[in-house]
Amino acid sequence: MEKELFDDKNIPESPWFKFEKVGDKVSGVIESVFESPAQGEYPAQRCFALEQEDGSIINVGIAVNKTYLISRTSSAMVGDKLGFRFDKEVPSATKGYAKAKSIEVFLVRATPEVEEAE
Repeated sequence: MEKELFDDKNIPESPWFKFEKVGDKVSGVIESVFESPAQGEYPAQRCFALEQEDGSIINVGIAVNKTYLISRTSSAMVGDKLGFRFDKEVPSATKGYAKAKSIEVFLVRATPEVEEAE
């Protein structure tokens, strides 16, 4: 049984979304928001677990030093629909570094359910 488990075909896909090319986008209903501490060369991140239509979860992390994205997502709450779109590449301000990815945020508030009086 253990031999079957450790077969490469049984490695699950990463639940983390990666913006690779202009036009990439991801959206879903916020299932949870959590913080990820800095690790090596990677800064601390605010992470959003987005529930997809099929019930699966995709995580999207935003570096906390990305003030535009952090400010745009600061009011996002569990139950809201949140989306991110990779709009363009911007030349790096630091010579020799890779181009920066310009990401736009989209947010639709969850409609609160109103209880009807009996």
